[in-house]
Amino acid sequence: MPLIPPEISAGVQLIVQYFTCGHEDRQKELDACLRQNLENRHIGRIHLLTEDMPDLSRFGNPDKIVLTVIRERLTYERAFQYANQHDNGGTWVLANADIYFDESLRHLRGVDLTGRIFALTRHDIQKDGSLKMIPPVYGQGTQDAWIFRTPVSLKNMSAGFRLGVPGCDSRIAYELGKAGYRISNPSRKIIARHLDLTREPDPLSRAREYRGMNSEENIRAGKVVPPPYLYVFPTGSLNGIRVWEQAKKYAEVGTELMKRRPVLTKKCAKRPGDRQENMYASGAYIANNPTLDAEDVPWKITKLVPLVDLFLQRSGHAGVRILDVGGGAGLYLKEISDHIRASNITVEKHAVDLSVEMLRRQQENNPDLESVVEGSIEKTLFRDKEFDLVLMVDVLEHVSDVPAALRELKRIAKYVIFKVPMENNLYYNLLNLIKMGGLRRDIFRKVGHLNFYSFGTLRRQLESIGAMVRCDFTNVFEFYLSEGYHRKTGLKERMVFSAAAYVFRLSPRLCARLFPDSVACLVQCR
Repeated sequence: MPLIPPEISAGVQLIVQYFTCGHEDRQKELDACLRQNLENRHIGRIHLLTEDMPDLSRFGNPDKIVLTVIRERLTYERAFQYANQHDNGGTWVLANADIYFDESLRHLRGVDLTGRIFALTRHDIQKDGSLKMIPPVYGQGTQDAWIFRTPVSLKNMSAGFRLGVPGCDSRIAYELGKAGYRISNPSRKIIARHLDLTREPDPLSRAREYRGMNSEENIRAGKVVPPPYLYVFPTGSLNGIRVWEQAKKYAEVGTELMKRRPVLTKKCAKRPGDRQENMYASGAYIANNPTLDAEDVPWKITKLVPLVDLFLQRSGHAGVRILDVGGGAGLYLKEISDHIRASNITVEKHAVDLSVEMLRRQQENNPDLESVVEGSIEKTLFRDKEFDLVLMVDVLEHVSDVPAALRELKRIAKYVIFKVPMENNLYYNLLNLIKMGGLRRDIFRKVGHLNFYSFGTLRRQLESIGAMVRCDFTNVFEFYLSEGYHRKTGLKERMVFSAAAYVFRLSPRLCARLFPDSVACLVQCR
């Protein structure tokens, strides 16, 4: 296997599987891309890993080419192994044969890629010569170039699928994320030019074509790389990360395309929370709660801000990374971030939710989100202690596996703010008994609550992940009796709320045992 001579090892090392196709116009495009990359002064060497021996006599700069005949389609695993074996401590790029780069590669100078990998969405060259980037809705799953620093750890990674197969981009992103790498897509900064004018350049048409291919039969035949996927959003920053995990359950399928290290996606058994997860994925929750309780946000923020201020006093950070879990429309994240920024502290926002539609609303209200992940807090790809603060505002009562969620929060978070309704109280329990369990069934159907907490139960669970720094009963009854909410309630409800507000003044803890109040807590994870 050829080695890289040290005297010409400077610059980016580019891996490409160049090939000869049977279409004359298409071949001209592939040749044009190779020529452009050979002429790029930021590329030190081009490593051609080919299926057969190509004729390269028509290309200039022959000393810039390292040719290795591997006699098979290139897989991600093979490409990473090759780069590891030829490690020169530099930066490597793995790209499709119809990609070439311009001067924007200069932005890689001085960038520390330790533990990070760039996944670049392509910019399509149009018939008039202009560039058009694939819209993010499609571009998040279409990466044609990967930038990394060797060695790449292949431990616990399944990468034996071929480049260029539909689904390969998002699957390798998932595998790399699972292996502990931070994946980002600075494709507005580093431009990967895609030359393919022999096909219709409309991304919508191609997306429909690919969706039509995503069948069990095609997966078995190796025509599609199966999920799970990780979608990587395009940004203009070399530091930003925007990912979207597809955390659904898939049927078990054969994967003949995994030649070197087979991967099987397993059918998941039904869990108690499956109906609840389907409520969010199907849009039923939003149908039942179209405002996502936006009218409650101003009042709830007044209860959360003291905990945020206490967190800031204890953490002393000049910058804060926040993860909003199950944040609905993202209004809590927005208001809390604005409050923190008012103290001249930078905020980096991230969000996790089971619902794609809620994540869309999150992005509408928080256009500066760095990452959005469709999935459960019970298991994530985030690094240990990645977040300074995690928001769990009215979320824990929805979680199907609370111990798993708390373990994950303990792993990824330094501090967590919880707000949880106290629905295991005398008043609700009597109503539930009278209705023969109907109250809790109604609560589940309308708002998806699986867990009904008393303060004692909640305290024990939260203390299992760290120290409770502060815990406040919120006196939700003052909000229920406010003028805006007052018009929504009947006389009987107002009488109950008035009695509860009176008991709250005597003893907040006693009130929570008798009536449905809520608790807001700041927990330091340990």
